Amino acid sequence: MREHWKLEIDAYLHQRRSLRGLVLIVDIRHPLKEFDRLMLQFCFDTRLPCHVLLTKADKLSRGQATQALAALRKQFAAENLHATAQIFSSSAGTGVEEAREAVMALLRQPREGAHQGR
Repeated sequence: MREHWKLEIDAYLHQRRSLRGLVLIVDIRHPLKEFDRLMLQFCFDTRLPCHVLLTKADKLSRGQATQALAALRKQFAAENLHATAQIFSSSAGTGVEEAREAVMALLRQPREGAHQGR
């Protein structure tokens, strides 16, 4: 089943011409997982903008959340990963407007360098 979904997601991401960007949801309390890195690398390789939501920010203090965001951005630079990122908590409402603005910005951009498909 995993292999089936992997192929489906890969085909969708490569062939969906209307796709303008990706919002990657990552738990702020944990380091990037291999899947997260793969998605970030895919976005870079295909010039697909990516915005990372560091979710569950309400589980950390404001200082800890800010430190986690800074560490992620530093990791992006060190590993040549290209994405924007923000702190987010749906339960506390933190970052909702910023996320909305990021999605709207993605929708306004033409997709460059995308693979053409169906």
